[in-house]
Amino acid sequence: MITERKHKKLNIDGVLNRFHSLCEVKGFQVSDMGDGRLVAYRQGGNKTYYMSSGIHGDEPAGPIAMLSMMNNDLYPKDVNILLFPCLNPEGVKQGTRSYKGKDLNRDFAREYSNKTELHKRLVEKFGKLDMSICLHEDWESDGFYIYEQCDDVSHADEVINTISKTFPINTKRTIDNHNVDRTGIIKPNKNKYKKNWPESIWLWKRGCPQNYTIETPSELNLKDRVATQIKACKLLMELN
Repeated sequence: MITERKHKKLNIDGVLNRFHSLCEVKGFQVSDMGDGRLVAYRQGGNKTYYMSSGIHGDEPAGPIAMLSMMNNDLYPKDVNILLFPCLNPEGVKQGTRSYKGKDLNRDFAREYSNKTELHKRLVEKFGKLDMSICLHEDWESDGFYIYEQCDDVSHADEVINTISKTFPINTKRTIDNHNVDRTGIIKPNKNKYKKNWPESIWLWKRGCPQNYTIETPSELNLKDRVATQIKACKLLMELN
């Protein structure tokens, strides 16, 4: 069952048009995924970092954060960068979580939607990923938290410690029906996911060693949420 909660609609066309324009002057190759969604790539080194947002249409901070990072040259130039600034623009336009009643972030095992199939096929063309960051929001949360899906090294603790200085952290022992591993950190077991894979679980299962899902509380101030997502992303890229 998908829980829908409508929010003020983001002008996603304006965000993506600006993102596209900036890519062209920041050295990114930007193209249509084949269905109107954007993918951007810039070559810079041996490692490849992946970032996505907007897979849930009622979580506006992510696309804005990715646009702001592009505008302010915050993507590192010494690694390859693969960006999906909005995976569900139709949902964003409607201010709802789903796409045609389906949660795209539970579709990475079965691919009920052709959007998921297209996304996965495109990612495969870029080979091995070294880190992924998926930007999300949670209207039920009262603070920031993060999912870590990592093989060995994880920087989730550093993120929580840094964010806690300027933004509230979710300190509950259970968040989104998950037991918390450490304060503000959820550590899922990828082997327990037999179906309904989220994007990050699929990325982990295909071999990406570090995967982070960043969650900001969508009932708090949008500007602060965007700044917090940017701070977390910037830190993770610096630590790697």
